[in-house]
Formats: sequence, structure tokens, C-alpha cells
Amino acid sequence: MGWARVPWEDLRYLFGEIMYGGHITDDWDRRLCRTFLLEYMQPELQQHVCNITRCMLLNA
Repeated sequence: MGWARVPWEDLRYLFGEIMYGGHITDDWDRRLCRTFLLEYMQPELQQHVCNITRCMLLNA
């Protein structure tokens, strides 16, 4: 079974603008948050989470 395409840009918007956006009032803080999301919310994250999950299941 293959993975469906992950809408990374939508997830970045969800976390950065909807969840945290109301709490970020400074333009520089918003820019910093967006930079972190661009850096960490990448396709490699999906593979990393899968590896952690697989490891947890094997060691359970």
C-alpha cells in the first residue's frame, strides 16, 4: 500500500497561520515561525515518523 500525497503547504498553513497565527503578533516572529515550518515540514518528516513508528512496533 503506497502513501497518499501529503499536502505540505496546506499543513504549513494550518500550523503556522491557523493554529499559531492568532498568537503571533510580531511580523518577525511570524517570519521565524514560517521559516521553522518550511525547514521541518518536509517529505523527509514522513519517512522519519515511519521509521520511529516501525521501531516502536518492533520493540513492543
